[in-house]
Amino acid sequence: MDEMEQVANEAMMAGAELQEGLDMGLPSVRGMFSQTSMNALVSAANDALESAGFEGDYPEFQSDVTEFPGEFMRLLMMLSDAAGEAGTGVSIEVSGIEDDRDVAMLASQVKKLAQSPEFQRAMSGGAEVEVEAEMAPGMAPEGMGEEALMMERM
Repeated sequence: MDEMEQVANEAMMAGAELQEGLDMGLPSVRGMFSQTSMNALVSAANDALESAGFEGDYPEFQSDVTEFPGEFMRLLMMLSDAAGEAGTGVSIEVSGIEDDRDVAMLASQVKKLAQSPEFQRAMSGGAEVEVEAEMAPGMAPEGMGEEALMMERM
């Protein structure tokens, strides 16, 4: 194994350890969840990913679930954060999920997020962000002479 491969392997192991530490901080969702309700949630999450311009490729569940997988929780937390930052008014909350009814309610919120124009605009980079910039002393905007700049400041 050459030095580059060794460095790459060490970086991958460090990344895996970091991700494992982050996963420990994720909320845990446990209960008896049917494959059908979980796949409805997966479908909604994939729709939201596609609305955000990503590939909606989270795989469907092949059986009933007793605990949400860490990777799926990361996806849901990412969507929850994005919903808040985009100002959609959609709340994606995973605490208190205990059964299929709760999963169905969560799926409807995620679906609502996927259809939100605010979410789509924010995720496509179309969100307008106001930025205030100050000119450095002596730096006039293009086409504006120093005299005009001084008059504008008065």
